[in-house]
Amino acid sequence: MDSDSVDDFVFPSTDPNSIILIICSSGSTGFQKGVCKSHKHVIQYFFPYFNQNTDKPFVVLQSSYIFWFSGIYFIIVGALYKCVRIISIKPIEPQSVVDIIQDYKVNSLMIAPYAVSKILQIQNLKRLDSITELVIAGSAASKDIQNNIQKFIPNGIVCNAYGCSEENYLTINKNVLKYGSCGLPVDNTELMVVDDDFKNLGPNEKGEICSRLSIQFSGYFDEPEKTQEAFEGDWFKTGDIGYFDDDGYLYIVDRKKELLKYNNYQVTPSEIEAVINEIKGIVNSSVVGVYDANEGNDIIHAFVIVDESSNLAENVILEQVNGKHDNKSAYDEMSVEQCEFNDGK
Repeated sequence: MDSDSVDDFVFPSTDPNSIILIICSSGSTGFQKGVCKSHKHVIQYFFPYFNQNTDKPFVVLQSSYIFWFSGIYFIIVGALYKCVRIISIKPIEPQSVVDIIQDYKVNSLMIAPYAVSKILQIQNLKRLDSITELVIAGSAASKDIQNNIQKFIPNGIVCNAYGCSEENYLTINKNVLKYGSCGLPVDNTELMVVDDDFKNLGPNEKGEICSRLSIQFSGYFDEPEKTQEAFEGDWFKTGDIGYFDDDGYLYIVDRKKELLKYNNYQVTPSEIEAVINEIKGIVNSSVVGVYDANEGNDIIHAFVIVDESSNLAENVILEQVNGKHDNKSAYDEMSVEQCEFNDGK
């Protein structure tokens, strides 16, 4: 492009309410939905929370896929703040994450609790001196996970963040660290915890977390009914259970939705149940998750009702189930840990 054409360039007129992004929801209530975000929503909620006042290059390891909110977030703010983004073509494994941090002097990283627990299991793990900020997000992180990884980050902080595809970051525990908490609400964000009747609850009372932004997301693509169901008035219902302490810090304790999480993947119990129920001799099954704070995962358990004439053994069921999942990308690392029998009475 020559200088004349640059001088003649006119920035096109853009409706601030028009859609700039459509990203995937978590799929926690069924199939993933397209979350529509306008220009003004992105400007207000993407930019203010990443402000590195330094002349030195700020190195970010991007471990999230671009169909997740966090992946898009780092693409946008990485360009805006002139960050050096490290992107690996290899699968993000614990040892490879540590190697990248040490080789490229990574300063910032957002990572899920399960990945932190795996890093902590690396033998002879060395200090990660270059890290100035490690953000744990995706699911609740235990106090032990945060305390243990902090020992290897002498020059930075470990903080918890909470958010979702629809509402972006809602809280971050950054300035005054309360381990186990997701922190305080970010700017331009209102949060409340409600009961089943949508009554606002007080401190230390558990209920569903709802959020209200000054500029909400623009709904689900081509799904007006689901968009309407997601709101109570102008409050978005997250489907997560939590509470505020007396200082206004948010804690996540459970998920109201049926979904389980394993290695930060969304796991639908009904999909596993469908596989189990295909096995000859199985009458019915129910899949649940038991949260393991040390692993940062829902450990998958299956309860099965076996036909009286069947001689099925637990190991036979586990072998068949763990070797057959339709969604390999989500389940290639997952296994059903235990199968318990029930006579159906």
